[in-house]
Amino acid sequence: MVYHLGGSWVLYLDPTYVLWWNYWDYCPRNDTDYMTRLNYLLYNPIKHAYTNDLKDHPFSSFHNLYKIKGHAELTHQFQNYPNYQTLILPEVDDEDVSFQSLESQS
Repeated sequence: MVYHLGGSWVLYLDPTYVLWWNYWDYCPRNDTDYMTRLNYLLYNPIKHAYTNDLKDHPFSSFHNLYKIKGHAELTHQFQNYPNYQTLILPEVDDEDVSFQSLESQS
């Protein structure tokens, strides 16, 4: 009910807004889980063939992280948490994920 009210409120405010109706909030269980998911998110542009090198993808937060952490620390991060390459997010089912325009909801 609360979710429905929230979605209805967004529709009321801006009927052109796009919602991800099946959004799942997630709290990492520990540092390893957090770092694995961070690497998974950073690696997505390569995984989905948008680029072959994260440095070449302008829409990634990798650039900011690279400036903060540097080459050596990021290399260490990806080497120490390699499970990002095979991670399957249990909270996301590809068939359940859909982006819908609020206009189509009215």
